[in-house]
Amino acid sequence: MDPTNSSKGQSEQLILKDLNQLVESAKLHVEQGEFEGAFKLAQKIRKIAHKHNNDYFDGQATVIEASCFFHLKDFDNAAEKYQQVIIHPSEDISLAARGLNGLAIIAGIQGDYFLCERYLLQALALLDKHQNKTKDDLDSLKRIFNNLIVIYRQWGDFDKALHYLERCIEISTQLSDDSGLITAYANAGRLYLDYFKYESAIENLETGIILAETIDARIRLVSMLPNLAEAYTMIGEFQKAEQIIDKALSLAFELGDAAFVAHARNAAAILHFTKKDYQKALFFVNAAIDLHRSFEEAQDFEILIRSLVIKIQVNLELEMHDELLADLEEALKITKKQNVILYHIIFLNIKAMLKVSENDFSEAKGLIDEATVFCKEYKLLSHLEHTQENRELVVKLEQANKAYDLAISHQQKVQKEQENRQNTIKIIKDYITEVLPTIR
Repeated sequence: MDPTNSSKGQSEQLILKDLNQLVESAKLHVEQGEFEGAFKLAQKIRKIAHKHNNDYFDGQATVIEASCFFHLKDFDNAAEKYQQVIIHPSEDISLAARGLNGLAIIAGIQGDYFLCERYLLQALALLDKHQNKTKDDLDSLKRIFNNLIVIYRQWGDFDKALHYLERCIEISTQLSDDSGLITAYANAGRLYLDYFKYESAIENLETGIILAETIDARIRLVSMLPNLAEAYTMIGEFQKAEQIIDKALSLAFELGDAAFVAHARNAAAILHFTKKDYQKALFFVNAAIDLHRSFEEAQDFEILIRSLVIKIQVNLELEMHDELLADLEEALKITKKQNVILYHIIFLNIKAMLKVSENDFSEAKGLIDEATVFCKEYKLLSHLEHTQENRELVVKLEQANKAYDLAISHQQKVQKEQENRQNTIKIIKDYITEVLPTIR
């Protein structure tokens, strides 16, 4: 045996070990929000990788940089880095899948869930080419499953979301991956919360929070706390919810992230809305929306939509008709511009029913017809059913209104219109409750 070759082999093994340790350290820096340190580690990894002609670790450095840009909400640079990973010279399938997964997340944040799903399914198709999955393959699968959970949760497909959730927990456990488990438990908590299974939501979120605190993953922690507060709000433990919100706000300010501050303020608005303290709820949701207006275009879209939905609900309770209409106009403008069809359909339906309360049946039917076209085009069958029910109701109320003109006095008609307005507001509240899982 040539001692020179043996020494060279040992040296290469040590280099690979060092590179792996640097990659893990960089990932931890990202988890802890220490992006400057993560960027420096990525540069160090790339320098060593270039010196030893190792394309794979050069690709890993690019993934770390992309992740940093993503968390800093520099989505243009993040997308550019993810594109570089997809076409990287290493031609590594797992790296390419990471790149597609990253582009999917950005598409989801910008509200294009159909493009998001397409990227994720492309990544799955790539990984299916590997019969014997490597650790990197499993890691990529875990990330893809987590994001598919979010997509199917948004579309109201609880069974599909739960299927991918179970697979994700299985892989994360197999890999002994605390970070992956945190994400899985966070997604499980949000999923159960959306479907009103509050005890299950609390159990999963608290498990994820304990893990996040163990590895000081503050970004994951601050994203889970408002959801936990909401779950406690829904079971009537208001004091516990308030304590969690205070913790979330404190950590969000410490991290200097306006989106997390807005998320915590949304939780505070939900708490006070549930307690029927509508003025306080309005204060917190307006504070959240003001923060959103300071963001760059298309960022943190899901949290902004949640803010608008809460404000619409508050204004319904306070009977603030003009403000309600203004909120709907803003919501429709944003969802149309960003091509977020699901939310656009929901807001079209709400505005249509609001127009019914004004006896403007012509505009109401036009809005519902517009929503129907979107439902059919994008095959959103559950929303099509809701929309068709709303149209039938509009036609029925219009016919009743015409009958009142002929059969009752002016004073009786005014009284009947007031009753219809109250009934229509109740219908809007019921509709929001029915579609709440997809709005959340």
